[in-house]
Amino acid sequence: MTNTANKAPVETPAAAPQDTALRFEADRGAARSTWIALALVIAIVGWMGSGFVLPSDDETATFTREDPAPLAVAVAMSQAEEVTQFYRAEGQALADRDTGLVAETSGDIAEVLVRRGRTLRPVMSSPVSIQQRTKPR
Repeated sequence: MTNTANKAPVETPAAAPQDTALRFEADRGAARSTWIALALVIAIVGWMGSGFVLPSDDETATFTREDPAPLAVAVAMSQAEEVTQFYRAEGQALADRDTGLVAETSGDIAEVLVRRGRTLRPVMSSPVSIQQRTKPR
């Protein structure tokens, strides 16, 4: 038998938040991109500011606009007339809505006019008459 009264509870360290950001300070050449970006910013600012420090010598040049030469234009009289327009299209027509059809109907069969297995000739009316229910469901 073991004595558990004298043992102190074992504490586990709380889960420390882990830093998931990648850091490259110790890598050789990690600061190179920072120096290149700084050099580019200094070069662009210097280039833009050079216009104020060293202005161009040709400040007196002004541009004048000449009047455009007249264009040659042909003129013809026209008269409005009715034009017949034709539209021809090919393709498939799609319905705006779908409707479901049911092959069954409610009602009672009142009378079957033929015997089972008999050959039928095509007729316009159905050989089965259906009497509609009038009772509410």
